[in-house]
Amino acid sequence: MGQAVAHMTYQAMSEEIFLHQMGGFDKVYIRKVFNVPEDITIVTVIALGYLGNSDKLPDDLKKMELKLRERKPIKELLLDSLI
Repeated sequence: MGQAVAHMTYQAMSEEIFLHQMGGFDKVYIRKVFNVPEDITIVTVIALGYLGNSDKLPDDLKKMELKLRERKPIKELLLDSLI
């Protein structure tokens, strides 16, 4: 799955299509809404799309979209004994 998503990511980005892989999705709901047969295992959910104009977003979403994103310090992600 990882290799397939990696290739899809590179291909999409080469065509200026952006994607976001998601976790924590409801497999039962997805199966029902998209009529996924029982013999198919739902492993991941990926949104694909083109960048839009942030000026067209509602104010609350625009603020979130334009906010500077920061990564957590590595010490918050790893046990102290590992670093």
